[in-house]
Amino acid sequence: MKKAKRMALLSDSHMYESQDPLHKDLAGKNTKGEKMIAKSMKENEGKFILSLEEARRIADIDFLFFGGDSVTGYGERGLIGPDSLDHINKFKRLMEEYFPGLPKKYMAGGHEVGYILPLSTDPEGGLSEKSIQAFEQNFNKLFYSFTEGRYKFVVLSSDLELFSKDTEELMRRKKLQQEFYKDEIGYTQQGQKVVIMIHDPDALVPMFPFLQNNISKIERTFSGHQHAQWVNTIYPILCQLASSHLLEIPLKPIFNKFFPGKADAVWSYFSANRHNAHIWKSLNLSIIPAPGGMLGIGSGFLVADLHDEGIEVRKIKIPKLKS
Repeated sequence: MKKAKRMALLSDSHMYESQDPLHKDLAGKNTKGEKMIAKSMKENEGKFILSLEEARRIADIDFLFFGGDSVTGYGERGLIGPDSLDHINKFKRLMEEYFPGLPKKYMAGGHEVGYILPLSTDPEGGLSEKSIQAFEQNFNKLFYSFTEGRYKFVVLSSDLELFSKDTEELMRRKKLQQEFYKDEIGYTQQGQKVVIMIHDPDALVPMFPFLQNNISKIERTFSGHQHAQWVNTIYPILCQLASSHLLEIPLKPIFNKFFPGKADAVWSYFSANRHNAHIWKSLNLSIIPAPGGMLGIGSGFLVADLHDEGIEVRKIKIPKLKS
């Protein structure tokens, strides 16, 4: 019997908070929510090392895939801060220390290339040409494909797909990515199946009219961003809560205590995206967990065995970080 290729999938280590004053002193960084996030971030390096230790114990891993948000980036601007290169190098040294010589493939998350989300506080944040260049110089291409056995992996930038700023160079890149994934998914060899890799699963929504027409070719989809599979599971419930005007009155003030002034944006996001979970399910989406999970729950990483008859995925838990 032909041996299946085995890949380890890790994501969202979020290590090394920038020490640059502009990053640390932005409005909103001293809220209860941000302090909670900052406390968690201080533990991220230890949790990521635990993930690497557990992954190293697993036999016959052929290659590693990292699903984005390796380090925190420059606030919300990506890898263009004064300490970004140092953080990137520390992260890559860890990967190589635990898996010397093993092939490693990287996907860009928002903290690599810049992002804008409902909880964003940086008016200068967002995707930029400079941050994309920093990612490609230090990791690999922003979007690309590779083949393992009968599976074609199509790796994309969710931030490029989702951005809406009218920037000529970014619009050109976005168009190139759209042409790329339509070609890669649209034209496959006989018996070949597609695996979509994208950091933020929200980006699958604008892609879905095309993906739906090619659904028979898509074996599975992997994403990061949500930090734990349970977040994906309760997503429809969050959308229902956000659509209930009766619940806004008691819940919004509580949310604003942690993230002042952000409740309206978060409620609007969930109300507008209530159909996303249905799309994710149809694309057989699996979330690559973060080393710390979400709110400390659901931590770990994935191992995928690429059999000819299908992809077998299992989650590996990591032990708790010793205090």
